[in-house]
Amino acid sequence: MPIKIIAETDDLLVIDKPPSLPVHACGQYAIHTVLNQLRTIYNRTGLRVLHRLDRTTSGVLLFAKNYETDIEFKRSLKDGTWSKEYVCMVEGLFPDEEVHCDQPIGVLVVSMGIQCVRTDGKPAHSRFKKLWSDGKRSVLSVKIHTGRTHQIRVHAQFLGYPIIGDRLYNSTAWGPQKGKGGEYQKPYNELEPEIHDFHSFNRPLYDPICLNCNVVKKQVPHDHFQIYLHCLRYSTEKWSYSSTLPDWAVNPAVV
Repeated sequence: MPIKIIAETDDLLVIDKPPSLPVHACGQYAIHTVLNQLRTIYNRTGLRVLHRLDRTTSGVLLFAKNYETDIEFKRSLKDGTWSKEYVCMVEGLFPDEEVHCDQPIGVLVVSMGIQCVRTDGKPAHSRFKKLWSDGKRSVLSVKIHTGRTHQIRVHAQFLGYPIIGDRLYNSTAWGPQKGKGGEYQKPYNELEPEIHDFHSFNRPLYDPICLNCNVVKKQVPHDHFQIYLHCLRYSTEKWSYSSTLPDWAVNPAVV
């Protein structure tokens, strides 16, 4: 899937990141990365990544073209003069009213960056508002006021409406209720190795049972490439950039 350039100035490059591409080289993704495609296809080099988007997440992604813009952006993050809006599709019928989640988020598995709600975590605040639902799934607008790793995914899990396609946080490995309400099946120290092993088992694209390891490829599931989470808009006091709504977020009843 090609990278779409949303806007470009002397200071900023704004793209609509497709799902499946990591921003930087990591693991098995040495060539197929956002930065490499921008360099080889668009001849854009020397870019400074201004914020994170997970490999399986799509949407607005910002790059600074110079040091001054990078510093100015980081200053806006510290001052809180920014806003970020996502859309996501979750399991279940979400309430009609706006739901705020301010549960603190901390690391569970350091080596993999896996997060969870925990009292000793960092402050995090997300606002969820239903856009539409068919009763079994709901598409939500999510506005975040902090930028914790996996914040929306963890807060959606905590509320009991995990994101569809999220193989990490939408899983009974956390417990029968998939971590709803922070009810994990085990204490943190016991849960950590279990989640680590579960995630490790689901990450390879090779048959984990095959005696000739790394020879027989597994069939790659669709949710290896995408979860239903999209960065729709990023704004500061000086500018605002938006992407188009992904097809899965469009209400079929009004098309």
